[in-house]
Amino acid sequence: EIYTLSLHDALPILNEIAHKPASSFCALTTAEPGGKTLVADNGSLVSAIDVRGSFLAVGQDEFSRSVDSLRTALVPYTQETGHIIQVTMHYDPEDASRAVSNAMWQTRKSAKALGLDLDGVLADQAQTVAGYCATERVRVVLWTTPAAIPSGERQAERAKAAKLRAHTPVGESAQKLWAGLESLSDLHEGFVAGVLTGFSTAMIDARRMDVHDLLWEIRQILFPGLTGPGWRARLPGDPLPIRFQDPLSRANDYSHLLYPTIGSQIFSGEIEDVSSTLVRIDGRVHAPLMLTMPPSKPQSFGHLFSTLCS
Repeated sequence: EIYTLSLHDALPILNEIAHKPASSFCALTTAEPGGKTLVADNGSLVSAIDVRGSFLAVGQDEFSRSVDSLRTALVPYTQETGHIIQVTMHYDPEDASRAVSNAMWQTRKSAKALGLDLDGVLADQAQTVAGYCATERVRVVLWTTPAAIPSGERQAERAKAAKLRAHTPVGESAQKLWAGLESLSDLHEGFVAGVLTGFSTAMIDARRMDVHDLLWEIRQILFPGLTGPGWRARLPGDPLPIRFQDPLSRANDYSHLLYPTIGSQIFSGEIEDVSSTLVRIDGRVHAPLMLTMPPSKPQSFGHLFSTLCS
């Protein structure tokens, strides 16, 4: 009887989740002043580091030294509550043409300044080079969660946020400008600075990303056909977009006067269910791949990609 009641209570919740738009599952809710940190709906602070490569020619010895240096820098944070290190990698041969063309922007600008019409030549060169290239991105995403501060201080911060919310216009489809916890900022900045120092010591070129660039990348990966180079997320500090009020919204819903949710800005296209494990987004089929056991003999990413393609 208890099991039947629990299932009965859970069915409406599961039905609501199944019919929610993809944008509702985006945990990012707004951005901190400064343009380097995003805020999650639970108050966590999020920053991304663009790992561009090594300043040294990397052999086996250099690789081992870099790994040891990074381990020394990162271990203290992995042993503390409230810090999360997330590594994301992106490999896209179809995006190579755009990336190569962007890399030649300065060359085209110089040619025009000299009065040379090289657009056709450079376009042919970009097309040829793109056939041997792929866009590769490595991002280290750093999260500082509310668990990083003591419970008493956390409760006080929650109360402060609730008070701020009571005096701030809110909207069902607007960013939660009050979501950030003030006492987390210093901890997060120290976390980011420590990780960047670790990369610098390991002679790795790593730079903190602007949140607009980060959100553009996320949207471009999901919807490459809908995300042009000029797209820019609307965040606090940017001009407010002009929106009409939803006639079905509540009387105290001011969404049309506020910044739209980050999720609605990123998930702007349709997501089609192909099967229970596949979805189609902007013409591409996506599937989850779960790693349940680490490999007994680590291999290079080149070996992994060749295996997946075979």
